[in-house]
Amino acid sequence: MNKSLLVDTHTLLWYDNEPDKLSGAVRKALRNPNATIYVSPISLYEIAQKVRLNSLPEAEEMLNQIHIRLRMYKFTILPVNELHALRAAHLDWDHRDPFDRMIAAQALEEQCVLVTKDAAFTSLKGLRIMW
Repeated sequence: MNKSLLVDTHTLLWYDNEPDKLSGAVRKALRNPNATIYVSPISLYEIAQKVRLNSLPEAEEMLNQIHIRLRMYKFTILPVNELHALRAAHLDWDHRDPFDRMIAAQALEEQCVLVTKDAAFTSLKGLRIMW
């Protein structure tokens, strides 16, 4: 079965730089050649903002090589579209973080499993999570 996974921002960062922080199941799933692994441009924006504000300077090198690394990891960018934006705006979810809302909306719209350790996502009805 070909499974589609969308990695949360911290999952991408840890896969790139601290893979021991990922669960064994997540490492295995992200290396599965039959899985489609997506990265949201929202995650790249979030990382770039944190690098710019100097709260995540260690991610600057990854951002500078993002296309090379995504190709190396066999991850694909999942473009944001109007359905994602509208879904994010209308989610029945108290969580206010705009990055998380967009990533959750993309996972829901595209029927992806969200790969995240962030417990905030567990309260969103219908969202499938893996960790």
